[in-house]
Amino acid sequence: MAISSNQNATAPAEKNSKQPPSLVLEVDEETMKFKAVNIPISDAETLISLLDSNDNAVCNTSLEYLTKFAEISPQQKILLLDYNILERLCTLVNSTDQNIKKNAFTCISITTELDEPHEKMRDPQFLKLLLDVLKKKDEQVEITEEAIYTIANLAKDFSWKAEIRKSGGMKLLVPYLEAQDPDIKKNATYAIGLLLEDIGCRTEIRLVGGIPLLIELLNTEYPEILENVIICLTKCAEDFNNRIEIRKNNGVKKIIDLLFKQSIELYPLIIECIAICLEDNETNYNISNMGGLTIIIKFLSSEDLIIKRNASLALSKIARIEHNHSFIRDEGAIPIIASDLSNTDNDIVITTAMTVAKLAKQELFQTELYKAGAVEKLIKQLENENNEVVSQCLVALSSFSENIKLRANMRQLKAIIPTLNLLLSTDNQVLINACNCLDIFARDSNNREELIANGMVERLVDILSNEDPSVQSVAVLALSRCMQDSMGRQILNKIQGIKKIIELLGSNDNDVCRNASWTLSSAAVHKSIVLEACRMGVIEALLKLTHSISISSFADDALGKILKHYLPAKYWLNNSLSHEDIISNGFYDLGYAGTRVGLNDVFPTLKELSEIPVDKKREIILIDIENDNNLKSMVETLQAKFKEIMNKECNIDKDSFSFSVNEEKIKAVANVVCEAMGGQIQPEKLGDFAYKFSIIEKKMNLNSNIIPIGEITAGIFYHRALLFKVLMDFLNMTPVIRCTLYRSGYNRAWNTLELLDDEFVENRREDGEMLVDLMFNPGELLKIGTVEASNYQKPT
Repeated sequence: MAISSNQNATAPAEKNSKQPPSLVLEVDEETMKFKAVNIPISDAETLISLLDSNDNAVCNTSLEYLTKFAEISPQQKILLLDYNILERLCTLVNSTDQNIKKNAFTCISITTELDEPHEKMRDPQFLKLLLDVLKKKDEQVEITEEAIYTIANLAKDFSWKAEIRKSGGMKLLVPYLEAQDPDIKKNATYAIGLLLEDIGCRTEIRLVGGIPLLIELLNTEYPEILENVIICLTKCAEDFNNRIEIRKNNGVKKIIDLLFKQSIELYPLIIECIAICLEDNETNYNISNMGGLTIIIKFLSSEDLIIKRNASLALSKIARIEHNHSFIRDEGAIPIIASDLSNTDNDIVITTAMTVAKLAKQELFQTELYKAGAVEKLIKQLENENNEVVSQCLVALSSFSENIKLRANMRQLKAIIPTLNLLLSTDNQVLINACNCLDIFARDSNNREELIANGMVERLVDILSNEDPSVQSVAVLALSRCMQDSMGRQILNKIQGIKKIIELLGSNDNDVCRNASWTLSSAAVHKSIVLEACRMGVIEALLKLTHSISISSFADDALGKILKHYLPAKYWLNNSLSHEDIISNGFYDLGYAGTRVGLNDVFPTLKELSEIPVDKKREIILIDIENDNNLKSMVETLQAKFKEIMNKECNIDKDSFSFSVNEEKIKAVANVVCEAMGGQIQPEKLGDFAYKFSIIEKKMNLNSNIIPIGEITAGIFYHRALLFKVLMDFLNMTPVIRCTLYRSGYNRAWNTLELLDDEFVENRREDGEMLVDLMFNPGELLKIGTVEASNYQKPT
């Protein structure tokens, strides 16, 4: 609030609501000067022209009547400004006649008092004139009042707030907070309050020492000044550093004390100011010691809506600090808080839900609020048409659901379906909070089952098309929870939702990529999903993410799980298969992916490979025991051989039995591999082994680049090592012989074996890993790290 010179700080004068008496001027024949008579002047423009009179009395009278004319309504003000009155008034403020100067400033302040500044006011020279007044410490009090009031009128324009600051306005206004005249203080606090809507002005007032002066004015005896000061401090407190300054000057305590001695009319403003100051953690931590918590909770029961609303806002800030929770409980606030969740005022429900969301993170408060009916009220509010109400209630429900018992109760409380239905909302914040809440609900297997049965997977997949990364991130994370259930994975596969998840891997948002990777990890236990994902380029997409520091661990995990269920791609990418990677029917080897994988290439399916005409590239080796009679014959031969070995060794001492039997089995498999692949080769004649010609001939005969492994009659390292691993896996040798397959350059590949006493992992042979020779001395075991083993692994 502010005043012009015809008002005072304690009793603002009412402005005229009627047209002022009409004025006309005539010449006095004796003095030859104009005098006022009661003959009407028909328009304001004529009255303005009289401001050019050389007669001071005429000029003063015109100013008085123009001021009264301007006070009638905004339309009159605009009319005067349209007639360019400011230009004449700005000239008159330089008059040597002090009455003219004062009346000119009064007319300026009243004429410019508009909600939206007139274009004639937007003149830097006009602002300079006003600021020059503030620089004169000996200026008339009335003139200073009106200049400050006019600056406030200019400050209603947002762009001019910054202009006033840049021109030094804030620095000039702050000293007037210490003025003796209460009207100057009132107008100064009013103008500063308007300027503080500009972020730069909030910094400026701190730098010029204005905050301690405002705090000192909290002791003023004038209600209008106090109101302006509270507004100023509230806006100051929007700035982080200003909040600290207010705290250091004991401002918050003084503001709280006002609630014990000021009239109720100021309570809403005072409580709002406290709420903003509570953004400072140290202030918040000590609010109880300052007496603020008790009075705030008291006002929660106020019948005044604005007071109750602001008290609820303040409490939502207080509840952010866990240290305050016990004080809130001790003050008996829990029943009031629970009750306010049903308040008809949406703002109160919003802030109350925010308070509950913080309190319900602790089990003690969860129980008390639950018994007070808070959860049921929150669920009911999910039907509210106000999105902010719904959004905050979802956050509160999420806090309750962190409790395992309460989470399980959500079905009985019928929270599942209303929350699920919110996935149809068009409000992004509601979607985000609903996804987070459902993700927590779904930690309970029974909740998850009900959610999936009612369409959670389908709705989440639809939400993945939302353009907001924040929505995508939480939706795909909630989807990962559904992937823990086989039905969820089946639905995802059925609706081809995997495609959208893979698309998210290309997002520029790290959280989206990380959560999409996590969801793929959860879904990767479903083989058909893995196959579909590989067909859509998931391997290449994940490989790109492995280079990102913040995402690489999630991408690596997803890639590892996908490759575990899709061994052709794993071997293509990693050049190795561990003993846990059991090769099954349908496996195919198309060679190494190379170092550029992930940029352009997509791992091809067998069907796609079969459609490629015969070329000069390396053959694709297929494992197809159902149609590969030669491979089937090898397996049957070895099964018979293993029986023979067992019968022959059955009477051997038990301590050496398993090792001797297993070594014989290894040699038997090695011999079958060697015989099938062209026999034993002398190291010095390796270069003469014409396996390539045999492969090309086979490709031509089959009219395909794909060759069943049993059809290869001349094979070297990489053919033999693969066949050995296939046979060991088909014969289920993993429990006692761990067989690993490695491949390197120069067509080299080999198998390492680890022999166990029995099926228990800890019972290993002391020899450690051994390499099995399949080329030069079939079945010989070479200790890893020896010269012989190294020569086998790479050319000498």
